[in-house]
Amino acid sequence: MDTSEAQLAIDADAANGAGPCDPVDAEASVTAGTSVTVALCLIGADGAPVGGGLTSVTLRMTYAGPLSAANVAGDLKTDLQANPDWNEAGLGGAVWDCNALNSAASAPRATPAPAGITCSTVSLTAQPVSGTVLLATLTLAAGAPGTATLSWDGGTSLLSGTVESFCGEDGIACEGATILVSAP
Repeated sequence: MDTSEAQLAIDADAANGAGPCDPVDAEASVTAGTSVTVALCLIGADGAPVGGGLTSVTLRMTYAGPLSAANVAGDLKTDLQANPDWNEAGLGGAVWDCNALNSAASAPRATPAPAGITCSTVSLTAQPVSGTVLLATLTLAAGAPGTATLSWDGGTSLLSGTVESFCGEDGIACEGATILVSAP
């Protein structure tokens, strides 16, 4: 990957290493009947087109195979503690809103796929970011044994100032992940 460009990546094993997104694992193994939390990461936040600042982020992640996810009801205001769960602590504290319309229709949702969350800074000014950033986590349940594929939906985008860049375009590479579910 060109380190001058931003990259979105799914960390399939957010529990290993130094923590979510460190390192980013493109593959993980879990046992059927357990839950797994994946991390949705921004790598190279200083690079183009992000340039070290985020105003709004829309994350849409598809999952297929033996995985399912539960919707977690938020407060229908900021919805920071939903599934997907926005990492407001790592992104400047309580300056984010993940339900600008304050309604169930615009709240984060885990099911049906693609799981989706849109969060914006309350002030609508760019929040400084650098290096590798944990944007959000998504908790999934592993069903029957098999292989699950996780990938970014085309609606995934980053807004830096007034420049919106979509996944797979505008200099943002988007990397998926695989989760292998084994018998208990």
